[in-house]
Amino acid sequence: MDAVYQLDLLMRRAPIPIPGIEVSAADAERQIRRILGVSPRALRVRPIHRAAILSHVERAHDLTDLIRWGNLPGVIVRNTTDGPCYQTRGRGCLPVYLNGFRMSPELITVIPLDMVHTVLVVLPKEAIQYPTGAVLLYTEAWLR
Repeated sequence: MDAVYQLDLLMRRAPIPIPGIEVSAADAERQIRRILGVSPRALRVRPIHRAAILSHVERAHDLTDLIRWGNLPGVIVRNTTDGPCYQTRGRGCLPVYLNGFRMSPELITVIPLDMVHTVLVVLPKEAIQYPTGAVLLYTEAWLR
């Protein structure tokens, strides 16, 4: 019988490490400095590097949990109908960028943390490119 059947598959993602290619925190900070024009150490909120991110991945946490439980000064996490909102000092929601591309709020919850190498929270007026602030996610491939 020649018929078309719809099939839903559930697949587990598994990162494939490439031997010999690894980005250290120092390499990441150097690349971020070139991208932002500001050293990550000059920002009020310290960068969240791979080791801290992986500890959240092991507990099945997402980006919202990482930011909520990261004790980031001045950053409040709220849940809205559009998705999570990362807010500073009662201002609007900080936009989230993955490798420089803005993410819509409803997609933030599906970003797999295990692919993220570094998370930066840029507060308002800390970087020229993000005058109202931003949450910046960088993958290892982007930081090479």
